[in-house]
Amino acid sequence: MTGGAPWEDPYSFQPLAEPETVLAGWPFGLLYWPLGALFGPVVAWNLLLLGTIVAAGLLTYLWLRALDLGPWPAAIGGLAFAVAPYRLDQSASGHLLGWAALFIPLALLGIERARVAARPRRANGWGAVTAVALASIALSGQLHLALGAVPFVLAYALVRRERIPLLWTAAGSIASAAVGLAVRYTLIAGSAEDQGRSLSDVRKPWDVIDDTLLPALSAKNGPEIVATVTELHETVPKELLITLDNGQVWRQNIRSASR
Repeated sequence: MTGGAPWEDPYSFQPLAEPETVLAGWPFGLLYWPLGALFGPVVAWNLLLLGTIVAAGLLTYLWLRALDLGPWPAAIGGLAFAVAPYRLDQSASGHLLGWAALFIPLALLGIERARVAARPRRANGWGAVTAVALASIALSGQLHLALGAVPFVLAYALVRRERIPLLWTAAGSIASAAVGLAVRYTLIAGSAEDQGRSLSDVRKPWDVIDDTLLPALSAKNGPEIVATVTELHETVPKELLITLDNGQVWRQNIRSASR
């Protein structure tokens, strides 16, 4: 969604890292490109952000209605999912996890519609919707979401006990797992995200710099100063400081700052 190659991210951790390969193009990039061409990047992004909120609520409403809930209970359930604080925070902060979460109610809706379909062709069509929804979670790069969402939807299909939606759900689960493994051993392996973050890293306050969070980048660009944000602002010129989107502040060395 950068306007360049859809599989490259030229912004994250700049200027400390080279552009990284990402999977943000599917499926939201397909909508972003025409909107960006028509309205520009800011309006296009906001339209998609608002659209995913509406879609998340509407899909949840339709799924709950398929479970024979009344209009008001279904509407309350849809609203609760649409404005769920964590999902909104992830969506508004630029992480696609909040956007990709709408595939969960879509997959559940597909299962319910397939169960009550009058004809096999229609049942298979809704089953395919479920399979594509599950695969799309991994294809959009949201592997952490897939780890929880895919087993949940598969368990749901097992409980509902209908052959056609269960087979399609199993197929979507296998496809999602295959995509996840491919991403793990191609894009993630050898990258800055390969080692992940330990629980001790997560517990550290955001105003502390720690070059263990990005060991590959630190090794390439030289050692970083470990200090509090206040100490850095008192001792380092402002133009040599980089503030990351998670609140961490990094000090550039002279070589990287001069580029």
